[in-house]
Amino acid sequence: MKASELMFYLGAGAYFTLMFLNSTMFVNILPISEHIVRNLIRFTCYGFIIAKIIMVEKYTIKRILLYAALSIPLLLCYKITGYIYQLDLFMLIAGARGINADRIIRLFFCLNLVLLAVTFIAVAGGLIENRTFIRAGSSGLRNSVGFIYPTDFGARIFYTLLAFCYLVGKRFRILMVALFGIISVALIVYCDARLDAGLIIIAGILFYMNARSKLFMRKWVETALTCCFPVLFLLSYFVTMAYPKGGIFKILDTLLSKRLMFGYYNVLYAGIHPFGVHLFQQGHGALNYSHLTGYNFVDCGFLQGLLEYGYILMFFVLVMFVLITKKAIVRGRREIAIVLFLIALSSCIDHHFLEFWYDPFPLLIFAIIPYAPEYAKKKAVEKAPHGIDGTSLDQEAEPVPKGLSHDHDVWGWQVSF
Repeated sequence: MKASELMFYLGAGAYFTLMFLNSTMFVNILPISEHIVRNLIRFTCYGFIIAKIIMVEKYTIKRILLYAALSIPLLLCYKITGYIYQLDLFMLIAGARGINADRIIRLFFCLNLVLLAVTFIAVAGGLIENRTFIRAGSSGLRNSVGFIYPTDFGARIFYTLLAFCYLVGKRFRILMVALFGIISVALIVYCDARLDAGLIIIAGILFYMNARSKLFMRKWVETALTCCFPVLFLLSYFVTMAYPKGGIFKILDTLLSKRLMFGYYNVLYAGIHPFGVHLFQQGHGALNYSHLTGYNFVDCGFLQGLLEYGYILMFFVLVMFVLITKKAIVRGRREIAIVLFLIALSSCIDHHFLEFWYDPFPLLIFAIIPYAPEYAKKKAVEKAPHGIDGTSLDQEAEPVPKGLSHDHDVWGWQVSF
């Protein structure tokens, strides 16, 4: 492992660990929610990544302009809204440049498993609380398993399994589909996290199809996967804004636990601005919330991002996911495209897709996505040194046909006889 890679892993790992624990009931026994602790870890992360960038980056006018074009709206958004997480994400994205994408996801997956195990042991030992809730209109209890809210736990399991799917790729087997089904049932019975449970089942089916069929190699499927983020973003926005029309939209709102209603009224009252607006949100998962204000939360990640970060940054985000998908498909890594499609589906109903401590896949925009084995062989042949007749230099060349006495042969290479 190179020193520059280790710097990135240490910075990203420290930040990820802090934010993971902040989504659990460890906030009641550790000072991890204090601003001084968060900023200490944040600046530690920044320090490691800046050191990594200084060690390996080559500064070109093009790259400086690119970073400036991205940092200016980020800073404006921070100044206007007070949200700093987009700056953290940008720093991590810049730091991930040149790092192997597989290693980034493997780090995320391993940290998730370790921290999930720590959380489960802490709950079982009574060190932290297993918070329970009752869904409106239901008599069953929803367990949060040591997390602040059941859907936080459901999202954590969903994104961890997506990392697993990415790492397994074409080796996905029917037993894994069965395992995903068992996990989904457990999430429904124990946590009533229905949306994440449904997405986990869909993930198992899609990855099994990817391993056993050539469906995802078809051109129209590749195009659909590439466009899924902007398409689902627009669909989420227009369906939410159609909420007052009633009819099917009222029925859909009921099925989605009032997500359309809260999205619509927050857009109506807060408005959509170029660089976002500070949006006061609190759910039943808040540890300390004002009873005078009540519940207000925009669960749709697309809508929440549009409100908090503005349409300029959301445009960059959508372009980023399209480019990652396109790059992955070109390299034959369709498992990345499928993962991003599932994240886009989740973002219609869940808000974690821009939170690195849940979703590490935005970091792949500047990372090195390795070619799939069959594409790697093809690329190696394309990059092999060739002689004037187009054959590899380590192969015996065919004799040049007689009668070619002009300055250029039939392949366009200049020759002399």
